[in-house]
Amino acid sequence: MNVQLFRDGEQVAAIAGTTVTCDDNKLHECLLAIVNNYETSTFPAHLNKDDLLFDSIKGFCSINGIAVERA
Repeated sequence: MNVQLFRDGEQVAAIAGTTVTCDDNKLHECLLAIVNNYETSTFPAHLNKDDLLFDSIKGFCSINGIAVERA
C-alpha cells in the first residue's frame, strides 16, 4: 500500500509498504507504530488488511489535521 500525507498542501510523509518516510520524528514514530501493528496482526480472510490500515491512518491523520491520499 502506498499513501501520501499532506499538511497545508505540502507532503509531510509517505508510506510505501512497511516503509515510512517522514522528516518529523514524532509523526514518523506514530505512523510506524500503526503500520507495524497491522503487519504483526492477523485478520480473518474476509477483511482486507490494507483497507483497515488505510482507515486507521485516515483516522489518525484526521485528528491531526493531515490530508491523506492513497497513491
